[in-house]
Amino acid sequence: MDFLDLLCQFGLQLLFTVGLIVIVGLTIAGAKHFFLRSCGRAGNRVEIISGAIGTPIHELSHALFCLIFGHKIVELRLYTPRDPSGTLGYVSHSYHKRNLWHRIGNFFIGVGPLIGGSAVLLLLMWLLVPNASEALFDTALGSAAANDLAAIPSAIGERAWGVLSALFLPENFSAWQWYLFLVLAIPIVLHMKISGADLKSGLIGFLFLAGIWLVCDLLLFFIYPKGLYALTAGCMYVGVFLSSFFLLALGIAAILVLVSIPMRMLRRR
Repeated sequence: MDFLDLLCQFGLQLLFTVGLIVIVGLTIAGAKHFFLRSCGRAGNRVEIISGAIGTPIHELSHALFCLIFGHKIVELRLYTPRDPSGTLGYVSHSYHKRNLWHRIGNFFIGVGPLIGGSAVLLLLMWLLVPNASEALFDTALGSAAANDLAAIPSAIGERAWGVLSALFLPENFSAWQWYLFLVLAIPIVLHMKISGADLKSGLIGFLFLAGIWLVCDLLLFFIYPKGLYALTAGCMYVGVFLSSFFLLALGIAAILVLVSIPMRMLRRR
């Protein structure tokens, strides 16, 4: 093993963990932008109304990770539709810059709405559409994750198909609970987007996390090279499992994009 291989292993580890979270965040942000633009002048109103459901979950997710990583919550606003700045909600927090745990926490606080929003979506599906949630969890946990790059796309594709199939089971269309799930899920996904301030804060945490990760890889490189490959395989396993966790949110985001297409066509007439 040489240093180039070490860097490749390090890159793969980040890609299938924190990198996956960032990719999901950017995808959801793009879907939200496309949908709101398709709403035309009503886009701002749609964002404010949907914020009554999505913004509290967004801000509480930030707050939860503040507590986990020991940050002090200075001020919490769950929903402020009349704020002159246009901000629908926010969490103001402080931390000790010399505390490594606090520094790393900035990343998870920043991406908290993606994790918290996805968890709430899974909970809602379990409560309102139990048949679909059972199929979804069977897909997520049923088969082992792939440990090599060539098999990763098929493993994630298998889960994507399983999630979409679970979401659109034929029996769902005759159940009012499924429609209630969609009414609640769409605002949540619309407000899972990471803001610029979240990204800035999260980047600081990411750099500290990546630095610690690289030090661990260097130690394995010199002491136990096989352990480095085992760590990469474990990260791939985590990545495929995380894909199942986030695919429900991405499925809702895909619905928003599909709905946007005819809306745009009608506006052009």
